[in-house]
Amino acid sequence: MADILFARGDLDDALRIRREEELPVYERLGDLVGLCNVRFNLAQLRLAQGVTDQESAQDVMENLAEAYRLAEHLGHAEAIAAIGALFGQVLSQAGAQTEAVTVLARAASAHRKLGREAQAAEIDALIAALPQPPAEPTA
Repeated sequence: MADILFARGDLDDALRIRREEELPVYERLGDLVGLCNVRFNLAQLRLAQGVTDQESAQDVMENLAEAYRLAEHLGHAEAIAAIGALFGQVLSQAGAQTEAVTVLARAASAHRKLGREAQAAEIDALIAALPQPPAEPTA
């Protein structure tokens, strides 16, 4: 149902269903794949709504971090590739460049494992375009 609402542009109701109906079911069942998917979907919904305040930005970051953690725990290359590509970009926008590079590099590696060289190359280009941290002063 949430997918249909999302497709129709009813983001608020789609978000409510994911958060209030789907998430508790996966938590109760201990379904890690389901939790990974619903967390990623929650983050995508919040991004589609537009991140306009600190609360929504924190919600996106928390859902992506948890989805990515679960994907890594499960060793699910498809999820690591998809979630990592988005999570790395969000981390970069939040100023966490070192962590962003780590996550993006893992996403590129997952794409390569899946035989998706074009997507991996796109992520490599994203990494190359990231602002570089300031050089440490030399003594």
